[in-house]
Amino acid sequence: MKQGFAVCMFMTLLAGCASALYPDGPGSVDVNHVNVRDVYIVKFFSGENILYPEEFCPVSSEGVFDSCPASKSIKFDIVPPATVSDAITAQSTLAVSGTQDMRLIFKRSEARDDNIYAYSHGLRNIGNLNKTIFRAGDYTYITRFKPGYVVVLPPTSDEELWIERARETLSGALGNSVNQFTFVAAKRTGTICNDHPSRRLQVGAASIKEFTCTLNNPDDMKALDETTSGGT
Repeated sequence: MKQGFAVCMFMTLLAGCASALYPDGPGSVDVNHVNVRDVYIVKFFSGENILYPEEFCPVSSEGVFDSCPASKSIKFDIVPPATVSDAITAQSTLAVSGTQDMRLIFKRSEARDDNIYAYSHGLRNIGNLNKTIFRAGDYTYITRFKPGYVVVLPPTSDEELWIERARETLSGALGNSVNQFTFVAAKRTGTICNDHPSRRLQVGAASIKEFTCTLNNPDDMKALDETTSGGT
């Protein structure tokens, strides 16, 4: 138990750990790791704190995406907290404004292009250092990643509510710097996914069967620009 906590604390300092502890402080974000040239995602959670990298893969014009290799994916890692004490106490997430028990994970990546991407897969659970892959199943999120975008993955259909909560929460952590970003909601959409039985994808220390997914409604891709709210 002590060994697992020590490893987790060390990895948190490197901003690559998923803590099983439920943080109870406000948390912080290091503004020095935030700039308008990059792109960001916001995820909400209550309960287990999931900080592992997550990857999005490009979607074809027909609405098809797969478990693409790292060379084709956009990988998001958590933005480090502002203080060493926050890192040590697993405060790499933020308490969400307007809620009692939800927290926000703020992750960044380099902007690559204006294509549409779908949430594909990621890692979670550091208990005993056993990493578990989680992946797209019967639904996913699709979005574009433009420089300066903060893409909110809303847990419910009220996209504007979660955009506002994300903006207000990050404003408390980043101050006026938040005004340089454009907040958009990723589109949650249904998918049909099929595994490739003989091919496997390596994700960190774990692996899964490669898979291909098709959006149930490819027209959902046309609605992405309608989710934009605010900006510079």
